[in-house]
Amino acid sequence: IDLKVAVDGGCKDNNNSHQNKIAGWGVISFSLPGLDVKRLWLQRTELLRMFGGVVCNSTSFGFLGAELAFNNTAELTAMAEAIIWIIPLAGCFVSVTILTDSQYAIGIATGRNRVLKNLKLAATVRNLWVRLTSILKAECIHVPGHSGNPANDAAHSLADLGCQGLVSLVGRWGTPVN
Repeated sequence: IDLKVAVDGGCKDNNNSHQNKIAGWGVISFSLPGLDVKRLWLQRTELLRMFGGVVCNSTSFGFLGAELAFNNTAELTAMAEAIIWIIPLAGCFVSVTILTDSQYAIGIATGRNRVLKNLKLAATVRNLWVRLTSILKAECIHVPGHSGNPANDAAHSLADLGCQGLVSLVGRWGTPVN
C-alpha cells in the first residue's frame, strides 16, 4: 500500500499568539487507486482521522517541544503526529507521501530550513523525519491550501476541531493517561 497522509495546522487569531492560546492540528491518512487526489478522492480508503491542540506545557502529555501556540507550531505538530503514527506501522506500507500546505513544515522536516524559533519542536520533527526515511520510502509534497484539494480540506477541518480544544482518541491520544 502506498500511504497518503494529509496534515494541516491552524490557529485562530494567529497574529496575537500567547501561551494560553489554542492552535490545532489535523491528520488524515488514506490510500488511493492512483495519484490524482482531487479526481480519486471519493475512491479513497481512509485509515485514520486524528486531531488535537498544540501542547505547550513541557510537563503535559503530548508535548513535542512547542513553546507557543500559533500556525507554524500547529503545522509542525501535525507533521510530527502523523510521523509518530506512521513509524510503528512502516512495515505495512511500500511508501508514504505526506501532503501539506506548509512549505515551512516541509523545510523543517527535510532539513532545508534554518530553525529560528521553537527549536525543540523543530528538532523533534526533523528527528522523526530522519527516522521515518530510514525505514520507509517517504516524501513531502506541498499542496496549495484552501484551493479545493479534498485531502488538505479534510486535514484543515480536523485542525479546526483541535482549535476548539477537541482531541481525537486514536493514535497515541487513544492511550489512557493517568
